[in-house]
Amino acid sequence: MLTNAEGLTWIDREHILLSEQRVDPHMAVITSTESRTASRDVYVPQDAHGMAHFSALSPDHKQVLIVEMQPGSEFGPCRVAPFDGSSQGKQVGLVPGNCIAAAWSPDGKWMYFSARRASDKFHIWRQRTQGDQPEQVTSGPTQEEGLAIAPDGRSAITSVGVDQTAVWLHDAGGEHQISGEGDAGSPQFAPDGKKVYYLAGADIWVTDLASGHAERLLPGVDVTHYALSPDGTAVAYTTTDARLWYAVNDRRTPPRLLAPRALNPQFSASGDILFRTKLGSILYRVRPDDQGLQAVPGNPGDPLHPLAPLSPDGEWSTHVSDTGQTIALSRNGRRITLCEGCYVFWSLDAKFIWFTLHLLGGQNVVTGLIRLKNKSMLPPLPPEGVRSRADLMKIPGVQIIPLATVSPSPDGAGYAFAKRESRWNLYRIALP
Repeated sequence: MLTNAEGLTWIDREHILLSEQRVDPHMAVITSTESRTASRDVYVPQDAHGMAHFSALSPDHKQVLIVEMQPGSEFGPCRVAPFDGSSQGKQVGLVPGNCIAAAWSPDGKWMYFSARRASDKFHIWRQRTQGDQPEQVTSGPTQEEGLAIAPDGRSAITSVGVDQTAVWLHDAGGEHQISGEGDAGSPQFAPDGKKVYYLAGADIWVTDLASGHAERLLPGVDVTHYALSPDGTAVAYTTTDARLWYAVNDRRTPPRLLAPRALNPQFSASGDILFRTKLGSILYRVRPDDQGLQAVPGNPGDPLHPLAPLSPDGEWSTHVSDTGQTIALSRNGRRITLCEGCYVFWSLDAKFIWFTLHLLGGQNVVTGLIRLKNKSMLPPLPPEGVRSRADLMKIPGVQIIPLATVSPSPDGAGYAFAKRESRWNLYRIALP
């Protein structure tokens, strides 16, 4: 019906409201006729990496509620802006927070949101159009995503359910869960293969595989991302205020602040900590003993990915091209196409590389785990890279895993993985 269009709604019989992409990934809200004539901007994010995905016009046609992603591909607070495009408007609802849906009451006096704070669950909130603080409408262990307000304003249809992610272990004895209650993910094996680290909520946890005992690594610290050191004795992590810290796992010394801002840190095989300060920035290196930041040559800023993985020897860095291909760039400028619509990771001991492919529009995920040989950081690949499951199967010695998030054990005999289960249904909820 229309190309380059998302979140389309009709204003009247001839005019529509929708989002369109400018220069990838920039997305703006526009209005036009059905034939795309008389098009004009309603709201354009100031940041070139901002994405205004969905919008809802107020009953009086004077204001628009906007659901937008911030740079880094995370939904931020919702926004209300004038329909005439005269200003950027302001953030509404939970600020700060994540807002994934917005709607108006039929009389235009209330704004409704499907939103959450930090690591909380998505619930329905509302706020008066003229101001005041947001009010929570729903609560409990389930989440509510999406909003359709009934014409009489007395109820809403929303999708109610639970997404449960847990960390599991696949070994010779089969598969069994090693994380406790609540969401958990980002598993990583310790170098000796005796423990698995993972994030549960905002905490780093570690489970001893022999005893099954699990404990928090840094009680009271809200962590957004972590990386385990090559020797397994320390972690680098970022907190909710985006600061970068380093902590020894035995807790004999306090954590040490390394940088005031960082995204997705990772260790190199030599023990350096690599990170970017923001999307599109150059790559930085810092030693755990805090000897100051150093720019890493040959690693230009990637506007879409905070930190694409580097090979353990530091020779190769991965980047995603404008066409969606993941490519490897060597320090001397050599370029190899790895795969399409995928992510690539190395183990720090340089024993394994794995490709995670999102097939059929992202609905089907498969990971190919490959043991590296002859000190090479890349296995033999097709000239155009890995583009399908069939391409993965052609790589000698590949192990196919029907999962997205895996961490191989040091001996390759098993792996830890994040397993997600979703249960959702539509419900009608009475509104106050």
